Amino acid sequence: MDDLEGRRSDRIAFYSVAANLVVTCCKAFLAYLTGSSAVLADAIHGVSDLVASLAVWVGIRVSRFSSSGFPFGLYKVENILELITALFILMAGYQVVRHMPHTEYLRHLPLALVVLSLLTGAIYLFVRFEKHWAVRLNSPALTADAEHWKVDILTTVILVLSLLIVSLGLSFMDGVATIVILLFILHAAWRLAKNALKSLLDASVDYTTLDTISKVVLSFPRVKRIKSMAARSSGPCIFAHVEVVLQERDLRRAHDLTEQIEEAVMEAVPHVERVFIHYEPEDRHEVVWAVPLDDGKGNLSSHFGKAPFIGLLHFDPSTKILLEVEVKENPFCTLEKGKGLKLAEYLIETGVDVVVVREPIEDKGPGYLLRGGGVTIRTTQAVHMKELMPQFA
Repeated sequence: MDDLEGRRSDRIAFYSVAANLVVTCCKAFLAYLTGSSAVLADAIHGVSDLVASLAVWVGIRVSRFSSSGFPFGLYKVENILELITALFILMAGYQVVRHMPHTEYLRHLPLALVVLSLLTGAIYLFVRFEKHWAVRLNSPALTADAEHWKVDILTTVILVLSLLIVSLGLSFMDGVATIVILLFILHAAWRLAKNALKSLLDASVDYTTLDTISKVVLSFPRVKRIKSMAARSSGPCIFAHVEVVLQERDLRRAHDLTEQIEEAVMEAVPHVERVFIHYEPEDRHEVVWAVPLDDGKGNLSSHFGKAPFIGLLHFDPSTKILLEVEVKENPFCTLEKGKGLKLAEYLIETGVDVVVVREPIEDKGPGYLLRGGGVTIRTTQAVHMKELMPQFA
């Protein structure tokens, strides 16, 4: 997200905080005006929505700041706020339960119904506005906030229906609506407390997120396996730590590869703030050379992509003894276009370390692709595979 989009997200998140504050204050005033325990309960439930919107806004703003004293940011301030608010909501909910048996005759119901109906319409319009910008800015934080607003619409509709029934003479419906909204309060408090404690205690993120990170990392051909992986939440952000084994011994290329992996993970997984990749080279038991061949007898071809066969020579990396020779058909030699690139991709996926060719390909597409995949390219004047061993031993 660029700076302009960040400022827009910040502004819309602030609008959500302001709207939540207005809605909550209106409900609190209506609770005082009508004496309804259900309206009071919904006002308390609104506090949880206010905190959720505030958390989104704080998270977006905090993400812009960095400090040497706080290398992982100040994101957990949001979690502390969540935990305190969860406790406050539970205590307020308890006061509503105590207040229920003493609820007096409800007053000013027509005014309350009009105000709550107008609030419901206003909330609905704001949800549409926020979802529009969430999609346009590709913001998971704004999308999640819009979902919180949907729950507020539901509780407000329940409140309107209950007061409408109470106005018809069935006063017990205020208590029924209070109990229903109290269930929403308990769920909101539990959600806030659970998220806060998991983040403060550095609990792992959910399995789906870990699985997505794993798939992204393993999609790179030079990554042979993942030794360990962990990801934790801090406020709205995720920090991932991955230890991988690479089929790459060149330190510069290995470093470039890990940067590519980090960028891919941050694009694929929402809210990832930083990815730490620790890598080590693969413990190889053999080194594989690939040689384009004109036939199955080991005669070298002057072409790369057009060669009908590929010879694979397996060497012991320490003794350089030839362990095995394979001759495979080139499945791409008959393609009209891209045969060299396809063969290069295939050799990278196969785990080839060295490609030996008669004609230079370093400045061609297959050569760039092979070098990018960590494969060494060597040129030879040999005409048969048997000549390669003394030349490169």
